[in-house]
Amino acid sequence: SNSTTTITVATNVSGIAAAPFTANATGGGPYAVTAAATGLTTVNFSLTNVAVVSPAPTITSFKVLWGSQSYELIGSARNRLPWQIASIQVTFSQPVTAGNVNSLGGGLTPTGFSGLGTTTLTWTINPVSLGQLTATLAGSGPNALTNSGGVALGNGAGASQPLRILFGDYNDDGVVNSADQNAVLTLVRAATYALFGDMNGDGVVTNADVLLVRGQIGQVLP
Repeated sequence: SNSTTTITVATNVSGIAAAPFTANATGGGPYAVTAAATGLTTVNFSLTNVAVVSPAPTITSFKVLWGSQSYELIGSARNRLPWQIASIQVTFSQPVTAGNVNSLGGGLTPTGFSGLGTTTLTWTINPVSLGQLTATLAGSGPNALTNSGGVALGNGAGASQPLRILFGDYNDDGVVNSADQNAVLTLVRAATYALFGDMNGDGVVTNADVLLVRGQIGQVLP
C-alpha cells in the first residue's frame, strides 16, 4: 500500500488509529495484515480485496447534426428526417475513454471523430440525404467504446440507432413534392421558424431552404 508495506499513524484523542491506504482494482487475497502498538498485544488479521466492476456506459442522447443545428432521436416520433445529415453526436452515461473514428458504422462513413475522454462523442460523416439504415456503435473488437475501467458499451453488445433520412420531406409523408415546398415557403412568408423547415441548418428559414426542397422533389422513402 502506498509503495510501502508499513504505515505508521498516531492515535486520536479517543485512542483510535486509522491507516490510510488505497486498494488497487485487482481482486485478490486474503492478505495478511498485522496491527501493532507499543505496549499492546499485536493483532493479526486478513483482508480480501474485492474488485468493483464499473457499470457499462449507456446512451443518454443520440443526435443528428446538420449545419449548426441538431435533433434528438431518442424519444422522437418523427419517421423520416428531412435534412442532409453531416454528423452524429452521442452522449453517454459516463466518460468514454477508448474508441475511434471507426467505432461508428452501420452504413455511415465517418470522416472525423472528437470528444474521447468525455461523455459526448461526435463523428462527422459523409453527408447522407436519402436512405434507411441503422447506425451502430461498437462494443467489441478494436473499435469498442469503453469506459476507464475497460467496460464496453452494452457490456460488449454495443448499441444501434435506426435512421431514416429523406432530405426535403418537411411533412414526413415519405415523398418530397410541392406540398413540402409550399409549407417551407409559407414559413418564409410568415417569418416563422420551424426546425423541420431549416434544411441547411443555419438557424433561419429562408428562400434558400425552399430551393433545397425544390431540388429534392420526386425523392421517395416509404
